[in-house]
Amino acid sequence: MSSNYGTPPVQGPQHERLGAFVGTWHAAGQSFATHQDPRNPRGAPLAWVSDEVTEWHPGKFFVVQHEVATAGSAPLLTHAIIGFDEASGDYFAHAFENHGHYRRYTVRVVGRTWTFTGGTERARVEFSEDGHTQTVRWEWRPDGDAWLPLCDRTNVRAGENAVSQSERP
Repeated sequence: MSSNYGTPPVQGPQHERLGAFVGTWHAAGQSFATHQDPRNPRGAPLAWVSDEVTEWHPGKFFVVQHEVATAGSAPLLTHAIIGFDEASGDYFAHAFENHGHYRRYTVRVVGRTWTFTGGTERARVEFSEDGHTQTVRWEWRPDGDAWLPLCDRTNVRAGENAVSQSERP
């Protein structure tokens, strides 16, 4: 990330692509992390429900996400910042949650699919053609070895925050 205070970054299409996340989203799905048996990792799912608001940070170089979720009855509150690093040419995400975890992800975009890769978690977020639905699959490596399912969900954009054609991923 640039720390050069002399020349500010120039906003470009890589920043505009972040607009795909902007809006109010409701999600439903399943979480698999609790009581997970590696031989049957999807065997004891908990219901996942969440609401997320994603907004442009002033200047429109970053988006800020605020998520309130429950997996079963356990709350998960997450704040994340997603942006583009001109120096590396990569997108990134930094996430902070109420359980004290902080995670950094390298983010790649191919078409309508965004992948978030961190040390112990990764996600695939695929936007529908109209930009109103995200199919999300999270995986984790609790033992540092094999990737196991963590959470599968579908995020649906609230109607009032529909994205324009130019903001679609």
